[in-house]
Amino acid sequence: MSDGAQDASGGAEHRSVLPQAEVTGRDALRQARAKADSALSARAGADGSVESVLATGGIKAEGREEDGHWHDGAWHDGAWHDGAWHDGGYPEKLHQSHGHEGDGHQSGGHYADREVPRTRATGDAGVPPAPARRPRQVRQASRGLWVLGLVVLVLSISAAVSIGAVSIAPGTVWGVIAGKLFPWLISQGLIVPDWTMGRAAIVWDIRLPRALLAALVGAGLALVGAVLQSVTRNPLADPHLLGISSGAAFGAILALLHTGMFLGLATVPLLAFAGALASTLLVLAVASFAQATSADRLVLTGVAVSFIVMSLANVLIFLGDPRAAHTVVFWMLGGLGLAQWVHLIWPALVLTGAAIWLRLVAGSLNAMTIGDETAATLGIPVARFRLTVFVVAAMVTGVMVAFSGVIGFVGLMIPHIVRLVVGGDNARVLPASMLAGAVFLIWADIAARTLVRPEDIPIGIVTGLVGGVFFVWLLRRKARGS
Repeated sequence: MSDGAQDASGGAEHRSVLPQAEVTGRDALRQARAKADSALSARAGADGSVESVLATGGIKAEGREEDGHWHDGAWHDGAWHDGAWHDGGYPEKLHQSHGHEGDGHQSGGHYADREVPRTRATGDAGVPPAPARRPRQVRQASRGLWVLGLVVLVLSISAAVSIGAVSIAPGTVWGVIAGKLFPWLISQGLIVPDWTMGRAAIVWDIRLPRALLAALVGAGLALVGAVLQSVTRNPLADPHLLGISSGAAFGAILALLHTGMFLGLATVPLLAFAGALASTLLVLAVASFAQATSADRLVLTGVAVSFIVMSLANVLIFLGDPRAAHTVVFWMLGGLGLAQWVHLIWPALVLTGAAIWLRLVAGSLNAMTIGDETAATLGIPVARFRLTVFVVAAMVTGVMVAFSGVIGFVGLMIPHIVRLVVGGDNARVLPASMLAGAVFLIWADIAARTLVRPEDIPIGIVTGLVGGVFFVWLLRRKARGS
């Protein structure tokens, strides 16, 4: 019997036995299956085909009828989906055993002493084949995305060096960079230095270190945001909202206005890290004391601690040298204008070490995203692992804040955008967040330098405007999802 004739005859036969019923819940579905059982036992012997009895039509499941089939949760291509009939199978009554069905379970290649129909969907064994996997295509697509991201990053750095109060052609930019990195290119005449010493200084001493610092800080903040959102299972987690940035700012202000550089260039990063770590531990302590264990309450606790720490930082500014207060206030709003080559070593080292370790524990972060119980059953020491992650996040945030000031919302926005592209696996989310965060902050710095030329807007203002709008959108999206 052809498929079309079978659908027509089976559908008419089935409608005479099974009245149409809306399957809107478990009770209705059980009633329909009970009626199907009686129909099966009464009429299964017609031609030895289960599919002839369980023909299309006869039962509705909040779908529509089209060409004799129920779609959207019912019959589709000769199968009953969403937990009901599927290619002649009866999932709740039939159990898989060696690829055959029989008398309520799979055995001997028969169902009620009749052969299971072999269809295109089920294959020779009557069992749906596993979906085809194309790992090579997936790897190629992933590799293509990474190449595209790196190209965008390089082009963004080139644009950041070219654009400014004094525009410099990209050819000149790359000529200066190549001449500084490989002086023999100029000595052998492969590059003709047709630029002035002033433009070379702008490219190499001012704008390129600033662009690289923007890339490092953006990557670090985005990495911390992705990690905090995973380990706290809170989509609103961010180093700025959880008070980590405020603690780092407190430590940096303490070093700049009161203690002095008693440890040399490492003084500000170390005190910023100490302040960030102390603020993080304070957030955890207050959350435990107030029994604020939920995700939303943890964010509220972080906001409260952030206000307290920033108030103490303002006290340090008030008590400090008035001549340095203006510089510190501008620094607290976020800025990359003081970037120098010597300043890049600390962010680069800390970010590299943290990124490598976090990538190695990406599987544990995935387990923490599911829940503490799941992580514990997998052998992960939940409390110790979470504390370690917080320490690493505080270290990265402290170093970034020490050289860039307080820049908010980067760690909130970027991981969410990245997950829409690469999924939720932290093995991909973490490096992709770093790449996207670097590109985002480079362009935010370009906007800060060019919106009111020749003045520089603090970059924290730009990220705050964009991040505030994104935060409202995220809250709205979360409300709709709940």
